[in-house]
Amino acid sequence: MILYFSATGNSEHVARRIAAATDDRVMSIERFDAEAFRLALAEGPRQLGFVAPVYAWGLPTPMIEFLKTADLSIVAGTKGGERPYT
Repeated sequence: MILYFSATGNSEHVARRIAAATDDRVMSIERFDAEAFRLALAEGPRQLGFVAPVYAWGLPTPMIEFLKTADLSIVAGTKGGERPYT
């Protein structure tokens, strides 16, 4: 699963290219659905990636707020017993 923030579309394009190359899914942090996130990760071992622009050596405020508040906990009983690689 690739979670991304994109103000102009560039980071979305990069996230989609990474997902296509790794046979993975993408989800905008602005449309984050915790249940869809859990269901996708429950299918088996996956990678968890983040794509966002960097402004003046820092993340944009929407990405910072997302990372502070989003519940990204992984269910211990996932298929195969493995947790995703981040």
